[in-house]
Amino acid sequence: MLALSLCYLLADVLKVWTGAPFNFTGMNSILIYSAHGVFEEYFPFGYSTESTSHEKLIMENIIGVTCWLVLGYYFYRSNFFWKL
Repeated sequence: MLALSLCYLLADVLKVWTGAPFNFTGMNSILIYSAHGVFEEYFPFGYSTESTSHEKLIMENIIGVTCWLVLGYYFYRSNFFWKL
């Protein structure tokens, strides 16, 4: 709740932040959600290691989120918006 409040304060009240990268992925959120369900087992969108250390688990998730952010940014810049 504090993070959401901080985002609201910076983006809407003080207008010092545009909301990126949330607006890039938010424009195609259904596409990214559906694609994540399909590609969750494929590298680089998701993979699993034998180790359960926090460092490796965090790296797995950072790589996956970064890939989806880059894909969302690409769709946003190419004006591709998937609607239902």
